[in-house]
Amino acid sequence: MYSFFYKNYCCCRNRVYFINNPANWDNNLIIRPITAVSPICTGSAIYASGTSSSVANLSIIPLQLRAKTAATTLSVSNNQINVPQGIYQISFGATGTTTNSSSSTFAIQLYANGLPLTGNIVSSNASSTLPASTSKTIIYNAISPTKLALYNVSGNILNIASAFLTVQKLS
Repeated sequence: MYSFFYKNYCCCRNRVYFINNPANWDNNLIIRPITAVSPICTGSAIYASGTSSSVANLSIIPLQLRAKTAATTLSVSNNQINVPQGIYQISFGATGTTTNSSSSTFAIQLYANGLPLTGNIVSSNASSTLPASTSKTIIYNAISPTKLALYNVSGNILNIASAFLTVQKLS
């Protein structure tokens, strides 16, 4: 009849019962409804990606809007995602090769308002024949309206097969 029973608690049909004396269930029940917990996400999210491009060192990686939630205030323009003040979960990454025939660094970095965000660089070894794939997820506090972008910081030209930047507003 009950979903679980542990010591002096049991749960049934979205209600928690606190039992003073488990041997006498009928006379000792205190019923407390479980309150719904709202999800952390505000429902405002956006996804931008780019495909097949050659990107010079310290240049922005091309991104286009691919999907967004209906009522979002987030937008994509000039290869950047524009976000208002708030706290965000940001995921970014890329796959591709370098123009070097020998192994070299394939590295991208998240930028905010044209400046690199310290610690938000991902890298791997790649060559012209060996592709690399990198990605990272962070929590970011935008204290004012911010333009987020991905940059090639590898020190050489990257041939990007795909890149993505996903932003979800938490609060």
